Amino acid sequence: MAEVPEQLNRLYREKLIIEKASLAALSNRIGWTFVATFFWGMWVYLCLPLVTFVVWWSGCNFFDEYVLNAAPGELMDIKYLFLIYACVIVFMGSSLLIWARTEFIRFRNVRRRGKSMPAGITELAEFAQIPASTMTQLRFARQMIAHHNQHGKFLYAEIIESAKAMGDN
Repeated sequence: MAEVPEQLNRLYREKLIIEKASLAALSNRIGWTFVATFFWGMWVYLCLPLVTFVVWWSGCNFFDEYVLNAAPGELMDIKYLFLIYACVIVFMGSSLLIWARTEFIRFRNVRRRGKSMPAGITELAEFAQIPASTMTQLRFARQMIAHHNQHGKFLYAEIIESAKAMGDN
């Protein structure tokens, strides 16, 4: 039984692949980058018409007024349109910075993404409603099949390969 804490410590020290993106295959990383880029593009493609509609509905017809229907001498008014656009961009950027600063102040000393403490054998056994000795055997089995009912409740497990060869890699 003295080997169990050392094995637990070794298991906790080893990081899961989900926590180390560099361990994922290059093809997976490239693939998921393209998937994320595609969906961001779809989001922009679907939301820009909505923004355009809201601007049109609110009565902002700057492009028609200053560019399409303007005489050549009136094209100097475009600089005022750009000034309006610049003001909007500065307003949106400053509101984003104010929001970010507010959130920083709000969560300055709060550790929101810290690691949670790993569950011990007794907590896992209580949750599964099985003896702690059985949970220890299941925890260190190399291969097992866990059976659950239709609601996801643990029923029993079959150990296929024992943990006695755990030190052998």
